[in-house]
Amino acid sequence: MLRIVLQARKRGLAVIFITHNVVHALTVGDHFAVLIRGAKAADFRRGEKSREEITDLMAGGEAMAELEAEIDSHLVLHQNDLAN
Repeated sequence: MLRIVLQARKRGLAVIFITHNVVHALTVGDHFAVLIRGAKAADFRRGEKSREEITDLMAGGEAMAELEAEIDSHLVLHQNDLAN
């Protein structure tokens, strides 16, 4: 599949390539959009974000960070309840 995308690119054709694999996307892409629940969470060009930043976005980005903080606060409350 990647070879076909690269061949199309060499011919000057636009390709929309949907994947969950960051390495594949970075191998063939030059413009990226990350969607979360159908909404565009990010739009950037090659080199503007690191692989780690893209992976974080794909994993939920800010929404995931909020969820992790919520879970952490519940764990702290639960640990405090157990200590008392």
